[in-house]
Amino acid sequence: MHELLNRFPLETERLLLRVASPDDAQFLVRYYTENKEYLAPWEPVRSEEFYTLSFWQTMLQEARQEFLNGKSMRLVFSLKSSAPDPVVGVANFNNMIRGVFQACYLGYSIDHRYQGQGLMYEALQYAIAFVFEHLRLHRVMANYMPRNERSGNLLRKLGFIPEGYARNYLKIAGKWEDHILTALVKPEDETFSSTSGRDGRWGKPLQEISFLLKALQFAADKHQHQRRKNQAASPYINHLIEVAELLWEIGNVRDLDTIVAGILHDTIEDTDTSSEELESTFGPKIRRIIEEVTDDKRLPKEVRKQLQIERAGEASWEARQIKLADKICNVNDLHDAPPTDWSLQRRIDYVDWAEHVVRGLRGTNALLEQQFDEVCRQVRHHLLEQLGSGYMGSDAFPERSRRER
Repeated sequence: MHELLNRFPLETERLLLRVASPDDAQFLVRYYTENKEYLAPWEPVRSEEFYTLSFWQTMLQEARQEFLNGKSMRLVFSLKSSAPDPVVGVANFNNMIRGVFQACYLGYSIDHRYQGQGLMYEALQYAIAFVFEHLRLHRVMANYMPRNERSGNLLRKLGFIPEGYARNYLKIAGKWEDHILTALVKPEDETFSSTSGRDGRWGKPLQEISFLLKALQFAADKHQHQRRKNQAASPYINHLIEVAELLWEIGNVRDLDTIVAGILHDTIEDTDTSSEELESTFGPKIRRIIEEVTDDKRLPKEVRKQLQIERAGEASWEARQIKLADKICNVNDLHDAPPTDWSLQRRIDYVDWAEHVVRGLRGTNALLEQQFDEVCRQVRHHLLEQLGSGYMGSDAFPERSRRER
């Protein structure tokens, strides 16, 4: 690893990135001291020793050795201009695991005076490229608290994909905090995840495109005589495409089977399609996902709605994401294209019910959940403005549970 030191500093448009050395100890003491209050809500509780020169001299000596041993990489970066700050941000690639995993964890922070200028994005683009190209890692993982929207936006911009939600994951600022788990896979190693026996390489997308088109054609044929209940009587296939688009664009879902199941999610419930036909055409996994999101229409409507609430959290990861996307579309339509025969109160009741269903889906996909919350907020505000001040809010849902929706 000694030869890799010769590749530093990494030079971006505005920054110089270098592997931290004991010579940087005084600069990091200054960096963390001046940003102590700013960083406190996002980091573990620090001891007073953390802000001493001796601590950082020892820490950086160990960090340099870990870099040479291929176990971690601690970077600091500064502006190329004549700015007075030798360190304006840090990026740590820790816990490098080799063997069959080839991955590490990423942590980062930036001086509060340089926030909002795109510097961290610029630094991490180059740093991550170095990790993939020269350290030969396959995956970089980064986790953030749901309320840390700035960090979440940065990771999304860099291409990180949410992979899970960990409750009480890390003790931050003295409190156990939930975290959204994300990862970025080396681009040439990326696959279109699927268990249906297809070659899912992004570099060989023709089979995947063919499979998506097959699902779209199947859904269009099955729903060809169906229309949405809005004034325009929109073709039903529009709704299914919107669900798939939400999964891809908003939810960052990259599992092909989930996208295809999103397109096909109403085929059993609303057409003459059988489970056996789905399995023979699209495979057993997609059949299972669609069965999970299908209501039993032999049951009364109110029973079906109550079962959706009770069983929401029991569904698979794939099915829960489809349910989220479907609810987002349906709630959004209550504003943009509502059913022509639905009163304002009935539309508000639907928003209430959808929120109760989504309570059981929390922790599935933070991006879709945030989108759902925002759509509900906007639609509810719009509907209540029209209805007036007599509405009592979603707490009234149990008393209205027998009302038709």
